[in-house]
Amino acid sequence: MRRAPAAVVQSVQLAEHTNDWQSVIVQVCLQTGCDFAALGGNLGGISSGLLGLDGGQFAAQLHLDVLVPVRGFKRCVDAGNGFEFQYPAEWLADQTLYRRAVQRAEAARSLDPQPIRRRQREVAEPSAAFGPAGSTGEENISVIVAPIYEGFYLASLGTP
Repeated sequence: MRRAPAAVVQSVQLAEHTNDWQSVIVQVCLQTGCDFAALGGNLGGISSGLLGLDGGQFAAQLHLDVLVPVRGFKRCVDAGNGFEFQYPAEWLADQTLYRRAVQRAEAARSLDPQPIRRRQREVAEPSAAFGPAGSTGEENISVIVAPIYEGFYLASLGTP
């Protein structure tokens, strides 16, 4: 049989002593709300610690490690482009990608007429990019989604 948490037991004992059940309900609700805030906000790393107890398998199945770091890593999932990978939890997303996406969306919805000049050639840009804070890009992970042309081999890029 499960035992009630100590805070609830103390509140119930206080209510029985003072006949004030309304204060017990308020105290239990406040404590429950605080518990959910701590878990949802990963306060003190409590959610990361709990999700890492099984090696991060549960978090990976439900993609909870997209939001909360588990065992020092976060996950990037792009179902539309069909990729998923883990990166160090301290790394940040490249904001340039988001700025460019916003600029393209604004240009597509613009009420201004399109310029007469020739259209620029489409360039394959990263779909996702992450790297350490304050770096200049020498250490990062980027994913570029582009068609693979016939006759292309990874070996043609050279050795890592």
